[in-house]
Amino acid sequence: MITSQLSRKAEGSHVDGSDKYFDFSIDEDNLSGSVDFSFLNHSLTEEDRIFVCGKHFCRVGADLVPNTKDDERVRFFGVSFTQSANFPEPGDAERIAKRLRRLGINLVRLHYLDRSLASDINDVKGVLTDKPYPTLNPVAIARLKGFISALSREGIYVDINLHVVYAFRPSVDGLPEGFIPEHSKPLYHFYPAMMNMEAEYAQKLISSLSLKSNPSLAMVEISNESSLLYSWILGTRNPGKWRMDEVIKGVYAESLKTMWQSYSPGSAIPVRATDSVDGKQFLNFLNGLDQKYFEKIKNAVSKSADGFVPTTGTQMLYGGLPELDSQKNMDFLDNHFYYDFYAQRKDGQLTSDWSIKNASLLEGEGMEALSNLAFFRTEDKPYTISEFNQPWPNSHGAEMVPVITAVASFQDWDALIFYQYRDNIEWGKEELKWFSLSGDPSKLANFGQSAMIFRSGAIRTAKKIATFSLSSATREEPALKGLNTWYLSRFFASKFGVSPLLPLHHGVSIIRGETDSVSEAAKTGLSGDRIDSDTDEMAYVRRKRILTLKSEKAIGAFGTMSASSDVRLGDYRIENLSENETKIAVLMTCFRNEPLKRCKRLLVSNPGGAVGSEITDQGRRARSLQFYPGVNNAFTFLPDKEEKGRVSGEIRGIAPILMDRREYKLVINRAATRHAIAYELDNTGRRTMAKRVLANNDGEIYISLGDKSSSSAWYEIEFD
Repeated sequence: MITSQLSRKAEGSHVDGSDKYFDFSIDEDNLSGSVDFSFLNHSLTEEDRIFVCGKHFCRVGADLVPNTKDDERVRFFGVSFTQSANFPEPGDAERIAKRLRRLGINLVRLHYLDRSLASDINDVKGVLTDKPYPTLNPVAIARLKGFISALSREGIYVDINLHVVYAFRPSVDGLPEGFIPEHSKPLYHFYPAMMNMEAEYAQKLISSLSLKSNPSLAMVEISNESSLLYSWILGTRNPGKWRMDEVIKGVYAESLKTMWQSYSPGSAIPVRATDSVDGKQFLNFLNGLDQKYFEKIKNAVSKSADGFVPTTGTQMLYGGLPELDSQKNMDFLDNHFYYDFYAQRKDGQLTSDWSIKNASLLEGEGMEALSNLAFFRTEDKPYTISEFNQPWPNSHGAEMVPVITAVASFQDWDALIFYQYRDNIEWGKEELKWFSLSGDPSKLANFGQSAMIFRSGAIRTAKKIATFSLSSATREEPALKGLNTWYLSRFFASKFGVSPLLPLHHGVSIIRGETDSVSEAAKTGLSGDRIDSDTDEMAYVRRKRILTLKSEKAIGAFGTMSASSDVRLGDYRIENLSENETKIAVLMTCFRNEPLKRCKRLLVSNPGGAVGSEITDQGRRARSLQFYPGVNNAFTFLPDKEEKGRVSGEIRGIAPILMDRREYKLVINRAATRHAIAYELDNTGRRTMAKRVLANNDGEIYISLGDKSSSSAWYEIEFD
């Protein structure tokens, strides 16, 4: 059971100072009032079936026919479920679906379905058994089917991921004995028997879940983070570890060589990316194999579901611009985004020897990496980000969801899917863990607001589109040079003289062209410290590491604030009263998405970083990040007395969950308002105590956020 922070105040102060942290864990089962975003959803019906309408997703409407006048565009804001979390007990499925709806979620990505092979069908952690692939576990299928139905009743679609981690077992699956690389990547992209089994798996899974012509199924992803081309490119950046001849060996290497000899007789396989004649031919060869695989599985999906269901091959980062060709017949394009991912240190075990930079996304490298995603978006297909996170315990994590929401809204992308909601079925357990949204109040606090902003179009899309027409030679060039796709924007900068941060100013779109050309908007110079969106609703100041948002329906500031500084956003001003630089993730929206000018109930979220507790001989205290041993630019948890023999402590925070305090003064110019009342909200969104609202002679009102009397990340201001 999740305990209210209000009932825990009497448990004693923290030995590291009660002013620095306060107890705050969000009760996800009982959200109400301004923090309940259930109103965004309705139960799914046949009218809600999803199809691709040009460069976006649409629902078919009352006539049940695509591409007619009653079609309506849909944006998705979702979460990934992984491992056993995909299979809640029947009694929990409805509860979790309602929990997600309150957060404004309308899509669940079913990920890692192929991770676990059950010898006991009642041990449900995946859809497969240990029998020959693809033998499905009937108990798992029944639970997943029930979960999908519960989600549908709450207006939530599903995205099915097919191959994620399954490793073929030659002796069990009737394949030639030989080396099988991790997750079988990329063997199943070209080896015929594996391809056939992958197609069979897709058909059996979709059919067993009764998803044919089912409005619940929004989209399908074929192969997670994998392509033949990617394996080849990695050989250039990580020789000896990722060379193609290190992952494709024996009988499987011979099969690939036979195919290559048929394609280019007498040519040896270049094991690393190269711009030689053989290299260019080999790139086209690999791309062709990837395309054949993607289209084979797409056909299997269409047969078992129907031709409506949008399907994609793999993420664009995992192959780069040549994926525009291998996925030219896919329905949409997808990508992933992480910032400050865990670094695996010396002992090779991420669970016991890890570090993070604990850096803000708003630092130059972070915003460049986020902007980089825009350079993969084409003018003719929907574009989704099916994984994103700034994983815990990064203390800047509260900024991630609203910042990517702002950029994706401005760029007019079609789906944002947070990785992950949870990876187990301990639904009531209060803990912080790795990538999990559940239990992390720093991200939960503004998640529903972000969902509402993205899904409703509360941030205007770019006025101008910077369009890049790329010839086949230019599409191939980064891959042949083995360039890091995470910074493809630098290739565009050197090739076309554009700023890597162009997507913060204009929309960005690419075209599979015959020749290279760029539109006038692509020629915009961005040499100054401040970059404003061409809608004037978003601004990024590089040196100050802050992004601000000012639209008719949303106001916010994210990143860092200089000591004793302020941020002015129209009728709103946020003042940092501290003499030190502070982290900030303040977001303001109106109840039921009303315009701020007419707002009667203003929701203000001000989350700090989330930390777990640890018990010491002196009492309870926050478990804080420390410098990784021997360095001063990376952080980890030092092992506690129960974690002997480890370099780092476990990436887990135990209850009670604490939040670091971030104190600001919020000033609002509401000259026409005669009266205003401000409330602190508890961990369910209920009003608890009124806060002082002061006025000055300039027609402004102001309240304190995060002051020493506060113990919440949420406030509501009611205007008369």
